[in-house]
Amino acid sequence: MNALEFLKSRDKQQNMAMCERASTSYGYFIHLAHGRRSPSLKMAQKLNIASDGEMTVVELIPALADI
Repeated sequence: MNALEFLKSRDKQQNMAMCERASTSYGYFIHLAHGRRSPSLKMAQKLNIASDGEMTVVELIPALADI
């Protein structure tokens, strides 16, 4: 599941809680979900863990699929 799908499948409070677990801001996550920012590998890994594996690193950083 990519960030936008994750964002849309949960309410704001659930998304904010996931952001807190990933040590990032809700605003930054909104930018990621809408493609205005790209996560670092470390952040993608944190989001993967914080989402209980629902957002995968490859879905968060599609260029990794080509490696």
